[in-house]
Amino acid sequence: MKKKLVCFTASFPFGSKETFFENELPYLASTFEEVYLFPLYNPSNNSVARNVPSNVKFVSPFVSLNKGKRIIQGVFNVSPIGSYLNDFYTEKVFLSKDKFLRWINSFLNFRTVCTKFSNSIRQYNLTKDETLLYSYWAECPLFTTNLCKEYQKVVRMHGTDFYLPINRGYLPIRQEIYNKSNVLLPISNDIQSILKKDYKIPEEKIHLSRLGISNLEFSWKDFEDKGELNFIRIVSCSRVEKVKRMHLIIEALRMSDSDEQVEWHHFGDGKQFDELQKLVKTLPSHIRVKFHGWSSQKDIYNFYKNNKITWFINVSESEGVPVSIMEAMSFGIPCIATDVGGTSEIVNSNNGHLLPAQFEAAELWREIKNIDLKEHKERRNSAYNTWLNNYEANRNYSNLTKYLSSL
Repeated sequence: MKKKLVCFTASFPFGSKETFFENELPYLASTFEEVYLFPLYNPSNNSVARNVPSNVKFVSPFVSLNKGKRIIQGVFNVSPIGSYLNDFYTEKVFLSKDKFLRWINSFLNFRTVCTKFSNSIRQYNLTKDETLLYSYWAECPLFTTNLCKEYQKVVRMHGTDFYLPINRGYLPIRQEIYNKSNVLLPISNDIQSILKKDYKIPEEKIHLSRLGISNLEFSWKDFEDKGELNFIRIVSCSRVEKVKRMHLIIEALRMSDSDEQVEWHHFGDGKQFDELQKLVKTLPSHIRVKFHGWSSQKDIYNFYKNNKITWFINVSESEGVPVSIMEAMSFGIPCIATDVGGTSEIVNSNNGHLLPAQFEAAELWREIKNIDLKEHKERRNSAYNTWLNNYEANRNYSNLTKYLSSL
């Protein structure tokens, strides 16, 4: 077993993102003697970091948010360029402005990371016999270099870091990253299938590893004591961005009749938050809407615990396997979601409704108001059991760490 684990993150422990890695970290820390976190950047650009277990150390972010500094660091070093040059020509990057911007951004980050990781190897005595390298995201070109050649390398892939369609058909040097890594950890059967079919990755290199969440807050007694709602209360939880298609929820709610009382709560903010607030003002008065903005997991759980919710809604055009759905189901909340990515692996007709990826707003509203009390109680039970049997953190992360410790 390796004594040291090096985890490459996007920004953790800085900022507020990668909350699912935060769920996983305690299990990693309890398995390895030493855990090192190597974040790519710091979105908040300050030194405040989240709490981590005592045997976890983290370094300063590899890449600066200052554009000029990042370019200088990425250009003026002696890191390899062969993989990127090959990708530049084979993928015809030069024919597309969007491809070129993705390529140059990845290329500059890669060269900066190479230089700083080389220094970290010496600083932390990260010998190949004692150290396992683990990238939490599929964007890890460092793993293609001779610098990492002798190490065991593990890559997890989620959704936005993997699916080509939502990245306009291009992600730099992905085939080489997958080829040169020792183990790939897809979070869904869908990603696992694509790795085999499209990237021709041998099955023995792929290890399905589902995400998971903990929930010690939920009590079926408290939930049932609230009785049945005499109105429809729906909840959504996501970034407010184009890919999440929040406007479709508004279009669906607009189809309700005046005698149909509906309450919608949304947790999360993002680029289109102001636009969404303007759209909500066009809804009729019998639709009550509450935007909670960015919220901690604790605040979201408290809301789920203290309110009976009819449906959790996710109408995204792209997903891995949504952690937000796992969280909702852990409170026995049935879900209506689109059949994209690995969502069909968690949502079905027993615990909710699965909509086609492209659907009409009328179809969403029809499912929202389609409530038979007996069936809905069964759906709540099925939703809770889906989480308990497939996405419970202790089981999933214990299995993961047991597997990693065997490498």
